[in-house]
Amino acid sequence: MKFHAVELAPRKNAKPKAWEGKHPLYFEAIMQLRNVQIEHVQRAVNIHDKAKVPIPKTVEQKTGIDLYSADAKTTKAAAKNLQKKYGGIYLVTAKLFSEKDGRTIYRLTVLYRAPHFKRGDLVMYKGETYEVKLLQDKVVLQNPKTGKKIQLKCNEKDMALIKNYREEQEQN
Repeated sequence: MKFHAVELAPRKNAKPKAWEGKHPLYFEAIMQLRNVQIEHVQRAVNIHDKAKVPIPKTVEQKTGIDLYSADAKTTKAAAKNLQKKYGGIYLVTAKLFSEKDGRTIYRLTVLYRAPHFKRGDLVMYKGETYEVKLLQDKVVLQNPKTGKKIQLKCNEKDMALIKNYREEQEQN
């Protein structure tokens, strides 16, 4: 998916005094947005704008986009916000970057992977048909015939077991 450069262009209010004196490409975290729509990217950029945190660099990837952010805390908050609004996988990893004045400095990689289904969709889970009732930091599925509900965590393992109902029917 191609993301328009217009939406990701440098913003006017993105550099408060806290970032003055830093290298123009300074970043503390990389926000990896995968399987996302343009609205997800816009929401992440807007959260950074409100916090007046610059995004000095963006890199389009095969399945999404990477936003390089000057503030790790804001980046984590933006990804968590996306997960609460749209569901999906949220994962934070840290990599030792440097030591300064006896303190260790880490660069964060924050992954947000959007789900391949949305609330109200019919999905297959372990051979049974379910309707997606809730999609946040957990997924709630309900069997339309029996009314049985299942709660799943939004992690790679559980999300991989959920198949789109239409795609599953086409394969059979």
